[in-house]
Amino acid sequence: MSKKIDPRFPPQQFKTSSYSPAIIISLLSEEDKESLREHLKDNHPQKARGLISAMSDPFVKLLMDKEKGLNTLLAIELMYVPEHLKKYQYIL
Repeated sequence: MSKKIDPRFPPQQFKTSSYSPAIIISLLSEEDKESLREHLKDNHPQKARGLISAMSDPFVKLLMDKEKGLNTLLAIELMYVPEHLKKYQYIL
């Protein structure tokens, strides 16, 4: 028994995306954030500069504000994270 396809709603293909493991920086303790900062500064200076630049942007600050903004979470790819923090990974 085959169903007729409604011409208004033809079948569509969607692009698939891959999931990537990441660490949500906003959820780390202050001690872990400091450890991540030091690791980035020592091992991934360009990434560290990019994060510092983003975090100083007023629009980004507003997005991340818990009360006035959207309480947006900041994540970083697992490849930039020290081993001892990888236990906090999420799949995004």
